[in-house]
Amino acid sequence: MLRRILKRLDYVLLLTVAVILAGGLLIIASATHGSGNGPYYFPLRQTVWIIIGTALLAFFLYLDYGVLARYEWHLYVINLLMLASVLVVGHSVLGGQRWINLGPFQFQPSEFAKVLYIITFASFLSRRVDNLKRFGDLLVPLAYMLVPMVLIVKQPDLGTALVFLAITFGMLFMAGA
Repeated sequence: MLRRILKRLDYVLLLTVAVILAGGLLIIASATHGSGNGPYYFPLRQTVWIIIGTALLAFFLYLDYGVLARYEWHLYVINLLMLASVLVVGHSVLGGQRWINLGPFQFQPSEFAKVLYIITFASFLSRRVDNLKRFGDLLVPLAYMLVPMVLIVKQPDLGTALVFLAITFGMLFMAGA
């Protein structure tokens, strides 16, 4: 199995990503060298996120996306709960309450929300692809988008809300609406 995986890898892409990641770590190290946290604090933190991201990539590469489609509503509710939790326990940075603190880590649920939204909205549209021909047929998909978008606007994060709008219209276009 490992031999088959290694045979299918795109080595040019892998090398390009490795060079970009290494360059990013060098830039972070250079830019934060004089900070009070020590010279390797931020590069090490970024390395942890690179490892987590790589593990998630490997997991999702070999996950049957049909499994995700079966849990569309669960994932959609998790997405909404994450976005709503920011309004309750979120950490304010530069006037926007967009971050959640988890010990030494902070994360922005709206970033995960984009990915979850694409997964859930794709499943949602796949069941309605034949019923998207009239304007009235678009009201339910637009309502599907509106709920997370309102939660994001309340943070306030207009940029991410506009990204949700672009994702929605792009996916509706690709679905033939």
